[in-house]
Amino acid sequence: MSGRKHKRRVHAKDGLSAEQAYEVNLFARRCGLTRDEALKMMRNAGRSNDGTKASGESGPK
Repeated sequence: MSGRKHKRRVHAKDGLSAEQAYEVNLFARRCGLTRDEALKMMRNAGRSNDGTKASGESGPK
């Protein structure tokens, strides 16, 4: 008998960690946006900091 195949999570295809996916979904729900709109806004906000990382991103450890 073969084992169960794990289902891919929605955030896996977007390249998001589980924590980032939670933040995107929360932001979208609170602001009345779609998940895609919220994700696009959050990615654009991370790029608009003149080369610095967004507040939620961590640097190399």
